Amino acid sequence: MWSTIPLDYDVRIRSVRHEFGVSQARFAELVGAARKAVVYQWESRKRTPSPVFWRRIEKLVAPGPNESASAPHKATRGPSQRRRSGAYDVRSPLRHPRAF
Repeated sequence: MWSTIPLDYDVRIRSVRHEFGVSQARFAELVGAARKAVVYQWESRKRTPSPVFWRRIEKLVAPGPNESASAPHKATRGPSQRRRSGAYDVRSPLRHPRAF
């Protein structure tokens, strides 16, 4: 079963992602991976995709007869989906971890 994954899987994943023009996070969403770190690990050969994920990646490139062959659209972020910096606002005692 593992023989279905090519030895150059990292190059192929990166080229598919670049072809579609999507980020690692968006690519993770498209194939159902947990988060962008998984895609990073595949692309850097720290981790090998399972046969299930490899089939999902192949479907992106060559969809079946009932599926669209167009590249996925880039998702735009709405106000509730913007990145949060994770930094605390030192002026606000409610946000600062050491404020009493």
